[in-house]
Amino acid sequence: MFSIKEWIDGRKAVEMPSDFFQGACDVHAHLIPGVDDGLKTAEETADALQWYKDAGFKAVVATPHFMTDTDNNEDDIRAAFSRIAPPEGLKFSLAGEYMIDDDFKWHLSDGPLTFADKHLLIETSYVYRHPHFYEIMFDISLAGYRPIVAHPERYAYATEKTYNHLADIGCPLQLNLLSLSGVYGDTARVKALRLLKEQRYTFIGTDLHSLEAFRSRAALIRLNVSQWDSLRLLFENNECLFG
Repeated sequence: MFSIKEWIDGRKAVEMPSDFFQGACDVHAHLIPGVDDGLKTAEETADALQWYKDAGFKAVVATPHFMTDTDNNEDDIRAAFSRIAPPEGLKFSLAGEYMIDDDFKWHLSDGPLTFADKHLLIETSYVYRHPHFYEIMFDISLAGYRPIVAHPERYAYATEKTYNHLADIGCPLQLNLLSLSGVYGDTARVKALRLLKEQRYTFIGTDLHSLEAFRSRAALIRLNVSQWDSLRLLFENNECLFG
C-alpha cells in the first residue's frame, strides 16, 4: 500500500529530463543485426548507434542473447560485432546476455562474453527459475566470473526472499529502464519502483530491441526528481563495466 509521501511524490512526477543520457553508458542492448530478437538490419544498427551518440551516451555495449532458442556462439558473434562501425566518439563494446538454461554450461566452459573480463550478464525464464539456478551461480563464481542478474523486476516467480538471497550471495541487479514505463506490466513496474527505492539495483540498461519502440516507451516514463536522480547514479555505476 502506498504511503502519503509516495502519493505526493507521484503527483510531482515529471517526464525524462532532456539531458538525462548525457555522459551515460548503456550495458544492455540488442544491437547486432539479425542474431536475436533485437535489431534486424545493418541500417537499423547504424541508426541506433547514431541515436546513442546524439542522445549524449559516451559508451554502449551490445549484449546479444545466448540461449537454446538462438543457437548463438561466441566466435560468430565476435565476427558480426567486428563488422559494425560506431560513430566517432561513441565507445562500442561487446558482451552477452546468457540465459540460465541447460545449454549454459557449454558457454561457461567455452568462455562467455563478459564485461571488463569478469562480469557476466545473466537472465532466467520470466515464469520459473532453473532448478539448479543457485548451483549454476556458484559455478559461475568458481570460474572466476561475477554474475549480474538482468531485469529481476520482470521475473514473475521472484519474491522478497529471491532478492534477499541474491543480495546475500553478492549478485548485483540490473534494472531495465523501460520497466518503469509499464510496458512489461504493472507488476514489473511496481517491483522496479520498490527495488529502486530500496537501492537494490547496481546497474541499469535500456534493453533496446527497437529504437522506435524504445524511444516511444521511454517517453511514457514519469518519475519524481529523486527517482530520476537515482537512475542517473545507476548509469554512473555502469561505467565500471567498461574496464
